[in-house]
Amino acid sequence: MKNRLKYFVSASFISLLVGILSLYYTLRGSRTHMTMDIAAESNVLDVKYPIADLAILFQGRDIEEGKSNLKILTIRVINDGESNIHEDDFDSRIPFGLQIDDGQVIRAQVVGGDSPYLSTNVHPRVEGSNRIVLDKIIFDKGKFVTLEILVLHPKNIRPRVRPVGKIAGLEEIRVTNSFESGDTPSFLSQVFIGSSAVQIARTIAYSIFALLSIMVLGFSIWGLASIPSIWRKRGRQRLARQIPALDSPEQERKRKAIEAIYLEHGHAGLSRARRILNDEAELRKVLSRHKRYHTGAFVVEATAGELRTVPSRTDPRSVNSISPLISAKLLSLRRGELTIDPDVRRLLADFVENVRRKDTRLS
Repeated sequence: MKNRLKYFVSASFISLLVGILSLYYTLRGSRTHMTMDIAAESNVLDVKYPIADLAILFQGRDIEEGKSNLKILTIRVINDGESNIHEDDFDSRIPFGLQIDDGQVIRAQVVGGDSPYLSTNVHPRVEGSNRIVLDKIIFDKGKFVTLEILVLHPKNIRPRVRPVGKIAGLEEIRVTNSFESGDTPSFLSQVFIGSSAVQIARTIAYSIFALLSIMVLGFSIWGLASIPSIWRKRGRQRLARQIPALDSPEQERKRKAIEAIYLEHGHAGLSRARRILNDEAELRKVLSRHKRYHTGAFVVEATAGELRTVPSRTDPRSVNSISPLISAKLLSLRRGELTIDPDVRRLLADFVENVRRKDTRLS
């Protein structure tokens, strides 16, 4: 009953946890998000020291003399939200793209991405001196396109990326710089990223995995802990097979009941059984406890091959040591009348003697 209650409490807790998470992600809704991440930047020419008579011409201008620099920015535009962004999610009155402050955009082109659709249809184009306009197309969740932008800017001023446009459900488009700052999502962001369905499925999967891990660990510990006991029991089985069977089927059935005590509990079990059988008051007490804590009749019908150890909830060593004798009807206590099979004490003594002769550890 206690085990059932534990299982019920555990199942209820897991169900409650899944229900709370489901409600949370349902009420929170799908989060719309877009990021423009500066994945890399590099100078086209990097002149660290001034060199006399050095001229670097670009479009007919000496950029070295004008203290300018050519820089390549690699920018990844990614839908890192929980929902797809459609064409009609963009504000039709405002262009969508990005602007390079403190710099002049020379060229912009697509150089990669994980969506052929985005790479083919985003069509970056330069408008004015510092703006790049992108087509308002579908950005599926998790998809990105990578742009390479050539920028001319003053050497002493670093160009800044600023997003342009408005998307429904999104206050502003985020700009990150993973190239420089190693900007990565926080641990909690990584744990809770994904749609509501993904979070629910992830919670269920983690719960099942944790339960299976605990079960495997428990069985492993139990298995390792039981290895010495299994080896000892196999040794007792080998020794018991060396003891000759009795001619009478009835006597052999009684001997098998005693053998069951030895196989399960070893020499200590045989010693406890002898002590209990030689003490009538103790025997009555053990039989009474057995009867009190087991519903129905405590004398169980069993054949010689089906003898079993009956578990006890109190004083298990004493009760279990004589349980095979109870199962074989060699002991009984009915209405205060104690009945002991006349052969059981002799057969028990003979079996103990045979074990002593066979087991060299006892000699």
